[in-house]
Amino acid sequence: MYMNNRLKFIFERIPKGKGIVDVGTDHGHLAIQLALSDYNGDIFATDIRKAPLNSAIHSAERLGVKDKIKFILCDGLQGIKPDSIDTIVCAGLGAETITGILDRDYWCAAPGYNLFLQPMTMEHVLRYWLINNEFIIKNEYLIEDGNFLYTVIQATYGKSRLLNDAELFVGDKELLVKNPLFYRKIDIAINKLLIKINGLKHADCKCNAVTIHFLENIYQELLDMKGRQG
Repeated sequence: MYMNNRLKFIFERIPKGKGIVDVGTDHGHLAIQLALSDYNGDIFATDIRKAPLNSAIHSAERLGVKDKIKFILCDGLQGIKPDSIDTIVCAGLGAETITGILDRDYWCAAPGYNLFLQPMTMEHVLRYWLINNEFIIKNEYLIEDGNFLYTVIQATYGKSRLLNDAELFVGDKELLVKNPLFYRKIDIAINKLLIKINGLKHADCKCNAVTIHFLENIYQELLDMKGRQG
């Protein structure tokens, strides 16, 4: 079963346990790979869209593991009983979508749940939400897939340390400092900020002044972080 680097990375780190739900399973690659492996817990695959879920069901049937996966058409965790799982995967979704899913089913903010979150956009929103909603960011990973860098955040119930604004954007330096991809990610963030700041300045609108000041502070924090490399 083909999996991209992001899903393969998560798959290799999923602990044995009671059960797992792959939220927004799309074509079911992760759930099917778990069913093909020696994972012995319950496997749930949810998606809000009927077409990709049906595609996942057909793939699981073709590979002989349909009976090992519970496919549920629902929004996020809405169709999952809290006592049926201990691992939650939200991969390939936007950060705002992920936080909305976790917010609606806040029972996951409790001891015993292990979350693997891979946001495609606005990861600073996800980090801010986790820190302010009784989650601790246990690990952060950077995965190279093609020409892109992706973040996987492993979180669980608990109190996380506060992050400065730059860390909200690029990740917890204490967790990522030894990852050689971290400084490439900082460079990418610096370049994006410069484009954003210059665009706001050229717009010549007084209402942009506060935003520009905020972004310039993050830009300086990123430069300082890069300067303390290693």
